[in-house]
Amino acid sequence: AKVGERGGEAEGAAEAEEGSADSSASATSAFFAALASAVEVRAEQFNAQGLANLAWAFASVGGAPAPVFEALHVAILPKLREFTGQGLANVAWAFATAGHARALFGPLSSELLSRLDALRAKELAITAWAYATAGVVDAPLFDAIARLATRRLGDFSCQGLANLAWAYASAAHEDAGFVAALGCESGPRLHTFNSQELANTAWAFAVADVRSDECFGPGARFAEMCDRVEWNDKQLNQLHQWSLWRGEKGGGGAPRPS
Repeated sequence: AKVGERGGEAEGAAEAEEGSADSSASATSAFFAALASAVEVRAEQFNAQGLANLAWAFASVGGAPAPVFEALHVAILPKLREFTGQGLANVAWAFATAGHARALFGPLSSELLSRLDALRAKELAITAWAYATAGVVDAPLFDAIARLATRRLGDFSCQGLANLAWAYASAAHEDAGFVAALGCESGPRLHTFNSQELANTAWAFAVADVRSDECFGPGARFAEMCDRVEWNDKQLNQLHQWSLWRGEKGGGGAPRPS
């Protein structure tokens, strides 16, 4: 009886928390709906930082109507020079995540190129990821990011390294030297990569057709990590593609994730 009572209490607490979460989600939804209405008619009144923050917020919660991003697009264009490097990277990420206003990426590229040296490693990776996600291949921008990132690879997080590899492969921007450099930096850190970062990295090297003994050679820890992490279906598909490529290159198939 005591076990049953405690179980009942736990279920009641869970229900209360779930109800509270539903209420909070409803309030958040109502807030963003009201904010969206205001932004559609008043976007030009926000300064650069405010516009970057709005774009980031709407992309983060998801489901923002297209007119919101269209209004932000119109308001952002004449103020691009007022944005910080971080603001430009956040705008690129937001519009790519939301899947809106690809036309913004052209003018955004020019501004990014003029101040790329000021971007932090995280912002460089975000920018490359955003352009690849949006399907906008800007060769001068990708070349410039590669040159700068190569000199600063030690500053990138594991996620940043994996995102760069994924971005260059997804954009089909050929730069074997840069991808190989990413492998040299990533290899010794593979034991800190999560499943998504491992899968993205393996897939990217297969698509880019670049070998990396540092990541996948006999002395690397990729096989060990495959047995340590859990994979979802998408990641397993990425590993399968890598395995097929590795087999074609004579490197053997991928280790079988347990």
